[in-house]
Amino acid sequence: MAQCEICKNEYGLNGLRLGVCWDCATAESIIDDGSDMRDQGPKGKTDKAKTAREKLEFLISVGWRMKGR
Repeated sequence: MAQCEICKNEYGLNGLRLGVCWDCATAESIIDDGSDMRDQGPKGKTDKAKTAREKLEFLISVGWRMKGR
């Protein structure tokens, strides 16, 4: 088992890419450029999320939640 460098969850070696799990890599990608790891924007469209609000809504739509909620 290996640990994600970001969320610290345990994954099998095939569950990490460059030391990061898929969920964290997707969140990082959305924050960076407004698209997910498949270069898709919100709702599977090619248009990327541009504003901080659009990026947060996109993160929530892919399953991100505040701790404790």
